[in-house]
Amino acid sequence: MEFVFSEETRFKETEIGLIPEDWQVVRLGEVITDVISGDWGEEIKKDGYVECYVLRGTDFVNIESGLYNKIPKRYIKKNSFEKRQIVNNDILIELSGGGPDQPTGRVFLATNNFLEKFTKVCFSNFIKKLKLDTKIDPVYFFRNWQNLYNNGKTRIYEKRTTGIRNFKLKDFIDKEFIPLPPLPEQKAIAEVLRTIQEAKEKTEAVLKATKELKKSMMKHLFSYGNVSLSDVDKVKLKETEIGPIPEHWQVVRLGEVAEIVMGQSPPGTSYNQSGIGPPFLQGKAEFGNMYPKVINYTTMPIKHAKIKSILLSVRAPVGEVNIADKEYCIGRGLSSISFKNNLGINFFLFYYLVYSKKTIEEMGSGSTFKAINKSQVKNLLIPLPPLSEQQAIADILLAIDEKIQKEEEKKKAIENLFKSMLQNLMSGKIRVQKMEA
Repeated sequence: MEFVFSEETRFKETEIGLIPEDWQVVRLGEVITDVISGDWGEEIKKDGYVECYVLRGTDFVNIESGLYNKIPKRYIKKNSFEKRQIVNNDILIELSGGGPDQPTGRVFLATNNFLEKFTKVCFSNFIKKLKLDTKIDPVYFFRNWQNLYNNGKTRIYEKRTTGIRNFKLKDFIDKEFIPLPPLPEQKAIAEVLRTIQEAKEKTEAVLKATKELKKSMMKHLFSYGNVSLSDVDKVKLKETEIGPIPEHWQVVRLGEVAEIVMGQSPPGTSYNQSGIGPPFLQGKAEFGNMYPKVINYTTMPIKHAKIKSILLSVRAPVGEVNIADKEYCIGRGLSSISFKNNLGINFFLFYYLVYSKKTIEEMGSGSTFKAINKSQVKNLLIPLPPLSEQQAIADILLAIDEKIQKEEEKKKAIENLFKSMLQNLMSGKIRVQKMEA
């Protein structure tokens, strides 16, 4: 399927701003023929009731992340279920919930891809299902609502009771307008956006698979070393305090082979945002995927982390790890770790600490927040292969991380493309026609 794009030059002024001359403007309510309330059903089965999954507003985000197993099963009266059963292209609106950065009024489009995960699914009493007029394409309608939501329009139609946000659906559909191109163009717009969305989903699938590969590779490499799966049986192992490892590896305490510096925060009066002084890291909040993200500087540095040293979070949350890509001043929530006298490869140690995150977390103690001290860090047991094997293991995991970073960048680029196309197609600045093969 091919699309032909063009830049529109003929516009008219409307209630929603400039739109192409041949488009209409309609209130949302004008293209909605019915609004159906949900049913939460019963927890225990009764005669005349149907067992089904019941979709809640909180499930909308989970579904986008591929988490289908959190949708609860309930029992709905048969005639109620028949009225509320979700089918392909149904539009569902969240009425209650939200948060400071997440308004209510989120929209969900039921697709065959979603529906094939369930035998029967309906929706809860905090969701409304919308039936649409045949003059509007359901996917086009969904994308318009999504655009209004992204632009903060639904926030205007919220009321709050006991801290819970509730969405004033009737007011919203009575007062908000959307552009209405000819039906073929609506379908073309929806198809373009669907194509971009599919590209994002494929990238997310690759990203998820690569992250799973990284987990399994860490387990393999730190148990057997840099050997292929077919040669695992040839590796002679020995039992140690940290589990089975290759016979020729050592187990050492971190303090025996590494320099450990515990952070100390400078006075608060020395913090600044202007970039004067060395970059200052307070704790995990500044951590990125591998390297820190600097949000502050200090004019009075105290404790330093060397370039390429490992940054370990020692206070709530314990066990987060980063690599110092430059010299940093570190606060008391962090420690800096680097091998002494070329005894090891810092990236090898970085990945082993990532692999051991749960063990390090469990070392934490404290009533208000968990923390570990220098003695605990020094006494942490680590494997110590020969330097050449450390480097090989680090190189393998670095290559996987490079793949993860590229996929994350690709995902971000697709997300930006989607937002841009959504805005331009919905405003008519870019016109699209679908060319049938």
